[in-house]
Amino acid sequence: MVVFPKISIYYVIEGVKMKKINLVIFVCLLIVVSVFGIAEGADDLKPEALKNLQKSVVKALPVEGNIVRIAVLDFKGDDGTVKNAVISIITEKTPFKVIERTDLDKILNEQGLQLRDVMDEKTRIRHGRLKGVQGLLMGKVQGMEKGFMSYTIKVHLKLDDVERGEIVFSKDFNVSAVSPLRKILFVVIAVFMAGIIVIMFLARRKGSIKESVISKDVKARADLTMEMNKALTIVGETKKRLMDKGRTDEAVLLKDAERDLLFLKESINNAARGNGGTGSVTGLKETLKFDKGFADSVQNLSRISGMLHDNVISGSSGSLEREIDSFRRNIKIAMNGFGNQRP
Repeated sequence: MVVFPKISIYYVIEGVKMKKINLVIFVCLLIVVSVFGIAEGADDLKPEALKNLQKSVVKALPVEGNIVRIAVLDFKGDDGTVKNAVISIITEKTPFKVIERTDLDKILNEQGLQLRDVMDEKTRIRHGRLKGVQGLLMGKVQGMEKGFMSYTIKVHLKLDDVERGEIVFSKDFNVSAVSPLRKILFVVIAVFMAGIIVIMFLARRKGSIKESVISKDVKARADLTMEMNKALTIVGETKKRLMDKGRTDEAVLLKDAERDLLFLKESINNAARGNGGTGSVTGLKETLKFDKGFADSVQNLSRISGMLHDNVISGSSGSLEREIDSFRRNIKIAMNGFGNQRP
């Protein structure tokens, strides 16, 4: 079995990058076009069809019996091609002795008969056996057709027992010769269609997976934004309480932390969700994995903001500035991690 290497070809039209075209399908298409191109130039299949007819005639003719010497009459609708092919194979492959047409005419003249007398059913029975002739083989060509990379011959043959006036053999033959290229063509078309179906299925499946991953990433990002809003709300309430208590310096430090937190939130909101849906499935999954993992960092910021709020509520003041500085450092760490590590 031939295995084509999996290579992809890219086309760019008016600056737009098109999707991959699998080389297997490309090769199959070339073969289909090539076979169609040489179909009309294929060898004449008529001689092959005549050979197949000869084989069928030899198998069908009743060689056992009293009939040995036969005369072959002209076939209706034939230019002599089919008749000559039949006579040739009968002479070569059967025990029948074929009487030439000139000899048959001589026999008829000697007995005062004409061919139409022999062909008439009543006359043939009345006259009985013709001297030197035991059987008459008659035929009618019903069709000789050239099809698509094929040739078909339809002919009816009948063998009469001249002595008894009985039909001992009557058969319709329908034989064809088909180019081997046609079989190859059908196989290639089947492979081509199967490849198209597989690619469409895989593309649809890939699109479904992408849609699912992007949907999950959007939700993960929404959860991050929700957690950031929670942290910002807590920081805003804490800052207000500090202002109410006249602790302006600490409130200013916390406002700087709030600004950093807002910048981080904007970075998260502005980052393309799922790479805009244009990345690979692997890339999208990595993005989703990172966004889910980054939730720990955001939750940590929310937790620290809650601790600051609790300290302000409890009236603690000794280490609040250090805690705010630590809070800002954690925000910057989270910001750097989001900007540098996100796929």
